[in-house]
Amino acid sequence: MKNAYKAIFCVSCLFLVSSAYAGVTVKDIKWQSAPTVHSGKAVFIDTQSLSISDVAKSGKVRLAVRLLNTGAAKENGRVLRCVFSLHLIQKGSADPGLWTVPFSMDERRIAVIAPGIPMEITVQRTELQNYLKRLADTGFTPDRLRASVMLEPRRGDKLSDAMADAEVEIK
Repeated sequence: MKNAYKAIFCVSCLFLVSSAYAGVTVKDIKWQSAPTVHSGKAVFIDTQSLSISDVAKSGKVRLAVRLLNTGAAKENGRVLRCVFSLHLIQKGSADPGLWTVPFSMDERRIAVIAPGIPMEITVQRTELQNYLKRLADTGFTPDRLRASVMLEPRRGDKLSDAMADAEVEIK
């Protein structure tokens, strides 16, 4: 009987330890663009690169962030923050360029994240088209776009699971 209580205690401890590290994780990030608009509605597709002329015309670029709640209970009231920055190079120069400070930030509030079911959140407000207009006559051009996302941390979260970056090439 004494061994049965010890076994129950050990299993309970294992459950508590494993659930303490459960939470919402950023599983992956995809870049999506809508190079054309059909019937007044943008049709987004996953993309590995962006055409600067398409972006300058339509401005239809967004981020698809897939989240997963690895816990046993639903998560309420989470906040996802995204920042966007460009890697700039000088036209006609061999200089490798540098990353700009973020030119745009967006925040998405997520009411409920159910356990065990992946959830995709889209971030559409990148402000990329406006920033490209401001760069037009500066002598600099972007060659990559980066997004950094982070779930606002809560007690018990593993911070490395709540953050991710994604880059896309600009041609």
